[in-house]
Amino acid sequence: MKQINWKKVIPPEETLKDKADELFKSVLEVRVDEFINERLKLDDLKVELLEEFSGEFDEQEFTDEVGDYLIENEFKTWEDSIQVVVDEKLDDIQEAVESRITKLVMAAIKEAT
Repeated sequence: MKQINWKKVIPPEETLKDKADELFKSVLEVRVDEFINERLKLDDLKVELLEEFSGEFDEQEFTDEVGDYLIENEFKTWEDSIQVVVDEKLDDIQEAVESRITKLVMAAIKEAT
């Protein structure tokens, strides 16, 4: 059996440097996100926000709005109508949500320091 002597191909130095820079930035970004998420307990903040604002969605009102949308947009799917109604509701409460997020994040920063 004939033995093959494989040689590694090494790209040009510029390619190596570009790849190293890209990898460094990517890994650093992930580590920063993990640190911030852990330090500020962002998962807990999200749960708190969901609990606070989940009452904004009245089931009957939601069902009526979805139905109205489907009547007015007969070629749209029910999934489209749900997306539109959810987006509109979030737009309506966006200012309140952002205000609450700001307060929660500021409190979390204070607690983390």
